[in-house]
Amino acid sequence: MATLVPMSVVTAESGLIFPTSLIRGVNRFSVRCALLVLWPLAAAAGAADPDAVDRIRGEVRASSTTEADMTERHRALMDWASSLLGEGADIDPALPREEAGDLMRLVRARDCERACPRIDEAFRKLEALAGGEAGVRRRRLRAAVPPRTISLAVMTREVSVIDAVQVSEKGMLRAEDGRVSLEAGSEPVWVVEGKFPARRNLTPERSPFGFHPALCSGADGSPDYSCAHELGADWDRGGLYLMWVMGQPDLLKDEYDWRPFDDYFRRLPDSLMALKNITVAHDGMVKRAGMPHVKRPSGHKKFDVTGYLEGTSYRPKDPEAYARWVKAAVRRYPRARHWQVDNEPPRGREGYADLMRVTYTAIKEANPKAQVLVGGLHLPYGRTARAYERETLPILRELGGKYLDIVDMHWFGGVGEWRDLAPALDRLRTDLERHGFKDTPIWITEMGTYSGRPGRMPEQTERDQASEVVRRYVTALAEGVEKVFWAWGIDEGFMDPEDDDFFDRTGLIYDGIGEGDPGRGTRKAAYRAYAKMTEFLRRCEGGRPTRLQAEAGVVAYRFRFPGEERGVLVVWLDH
Repeated sequence: MATLVPMSVVTAESGLIFPTSLIRGVNRFSVRCALLVLWPLAAAAGAADPDAVDRIRGEVRASSTTEADMTERHRALMDWASSLLGEGADIDPALPREEAGDLMRLVRARDCERACPRIDEAFRKLEALAGGEAGVRRRRLRAAVPPRTISLAVMTREVSVIDAVQVSEKGMLRAEDGRVSLEAGSEPVWVVEGKFPARRNLTPERSPFGFHPALCSGADGSPDYSCAHELGADWDRGGLYLMWVMGQPDLLKDEYDWRPFDDYFRRLPDSLMALKNITVAHDGMVKRAGMPHVKRPSGHKKFDVTGYLEGTSYRPKDPEAYARWVKAAVRRYPRARHWQVDNEPPRGREGYADLMRVTYTAIKEANPKAQVLVGGLHLPYGRTARAYERETLPILRELGGKYLDIVDMHWFGGVGEWRDLAPALDRLRTDLERHGFKDTPIWITEMGTYSGRPGRMPEQTERDQASEVVRRYVTALAEGVEKVFWAWGIDEGFMDPEDDDFFDRTGLIYDGIGEGDPGRGTRKAAYRAYAKMTEFLRRCEGGRPTRLQAEAGVVAYRFRFPGEERGVLVVWLDH
């Protein structure tokens, strides 16, 4: 996703720091691009008009696309495709990423002879996909499960039941023959066996709870970390990526400029662990054919990366000079014990494995105890399954079991997609073992879903988002994921909040923009649900919870208290 620093933002293209009242992302795409940064959709910024899309779908069924209506129909196609993506559809069989990119270039070149029939064909394929099994699956994922009374085995005579979404106590229940009866639904509830331990058990380093980024808008409007403390977060994946192009502005001088990076570590509270991204240059600085237009703030500075990179690849032009800078950075910031090499490769570039090798080796020479993460990769499920095959697996094969300590996956989507994680991780672990990475820890440093209706996404309520926060965290921890970072951010708002894209609505605090927004600074239900979750689980022993035997359709896990068999249960109903 994006790169940022406290009190300021660095644009994806330039790295220039410019002040903002609230930290925004820098690699801004419209929802057509930002939802899945791997898919080159070419729609204009701003929310799509569903009535216009439906009208144009009818027109395409009635007549072939011509040069006169090519641009309008292409835009409608992209809007419709992005809507299907947001609903959880795998549209690759109908409109593969490569085809979307080719269409974008042909339309821009006004090449109707080749573009127009392909637009018509893409509409026909999407029509078939939207009405088939994919549509049924999307509707099923989002359907609420009717509440019912269930019987649950517990370890204490009395338990307290807390609504995980409303964060309100539903009352005490007395067990009979070791079981309690309670009403459950698709929204999770906490069931506490006896009393909680008096204090938290998990140290910040062992805690799984993080944000990308952990900044929020403070009481005076300036960014700070007060909300991260209130939410119970222990990790920050934020701040400006450490970039060689910024850190050594003059390659003829063996001198480094640490000022923006020093500022990040100076502001970061001692209570927060830091995961830092490090690379040659941000991907947005590397100009390539077919890149979508990214809106820039006025007065931004541009960086010339030609002296730092081999062409448009990830490879440093002078690996030895780059390695010296990396070692100097790691030694300068001993507080950062976890380093991530770039982000979300390959983005149409080559040479990422070479960047991993030189960066990993330099980090380990500077600090042998440091842990190195691969940039966030695709999960093998649904709409990202094909990208996993094309882009993630080649990186793992090329690394050959070396040059990384932790695998990082990114996981965005809609309500109900918590179900996809277990089979995706089963496949991932099989492939990791095949390529020499057996038992490598897995983190998710970007995970999120939204509330509201950004763009043409299906509407999700605050309660939907709050429920999905809990279900996704619990599912990830149950599947052995060690750290999970919510993204995008604590506050709502990506770089351009007016365009109302997916990442403008993933935050847990409203930004005061858009229809139905109750006002800047208002906490969402997901904010309270997250805080209650960390309050409970940081007092537990950590690691994987135990999946409980329960009746059909009941999902139930127990997080044990330290040194005890009892603990806190989380329960919800599934289809």
